[in-house]
Amino acid sequence: APEAAVESVGASLGAELDAPVPVEEQPMEEIPFFRPGGSNAEEAWENMQRLLPTWAPLRQLGTLREKVVLPQGNRQADIVFVSDAPGYHDEKAGLPFQGEAGGKLDGMLKAMGLTREQVYLTHLVKFRPAQPRQTLNTRPPSDKELLFSRPVVDFELRLVQPRVIVALGVIAARGLLQQGNLPLAAYQERVWDYNGIPVIVTHHPSYLLRTSDL
Repeated sequence: APEAAVESVGASLGAELDAPVPVEEQPMEEIPFFRPGGSNAEEAWENMQRLLPTWAPLRQLGTLREKVVLPQGNRQADIVFVSDAPGYHDEKAGLPFQGEAGGKLDGMLKAMGLTREQVYLTHLVKFRPAQPRQTLNTRPPSDKELLFSRPVVDFELRLVQPRVIVALGVIAARGLLQQGNLPLAAYQERVWDYNGIPVIVTHHPSYLLRTSDL
C-alpha cells in the first residue's frame, strides 16, 4: 500500500539520519614541487640558487630563519654528505659544515683521502630552524620542515648523480629515508636506498666532538 511504502521510506531515511556521521580522514600533507627549470645543468644550478631563498612553500611555514645556506663542493661528486639543517656558524658563513663540527668533518674527509672540493656537502633543510630569542642555539628541524625540503634535495641529487650518499646523524637519516623514528643504530645496520642511490648512515660530526671515545 502507498502508506506502507511511505512509512518504509521514512523509517529508512530516519535510520540514515540517526546513524553516526563517518569521520573523514585528514588529507595527507601535499609535498610541493621544486622545479627551478633550466636548459642545462649550469642554468638549473643558477636557477636553484636564485629561487631557493624566496621559495614560497618553505618561507610560508614561518618556522625557518631568513638566510639560506647553499650547498658546497663538487657538483659531479661521487659522494654526497647530507646533514639535517644549518647551525649558527653555517648560517653566519652561508655555507654548510662550519665551526668546530665543520673542522671535524674536514678531519674525517682527510682520513678518507678527500677534501671538500672533491665531495658535495648539503643540508636537508637549507635554512636554520627558528626559535624565540635565538642566538647561538638551534633546534632540530621539524617533520614538516624536513618533508617540505626533500624536493630541493631530490633536485640536487638528480643533478649530482652521486655513487653514494652519507647521511650524517639520525635526523638526516629520518628526513631523507622516511622510515619513521628508528634509532641511529638501526639505520647503521644496513645500506639503504634513495631513488637507486646507496645511503650509508653515520654519526654527525658534532656528536663525535662530544664523544671522544668514538
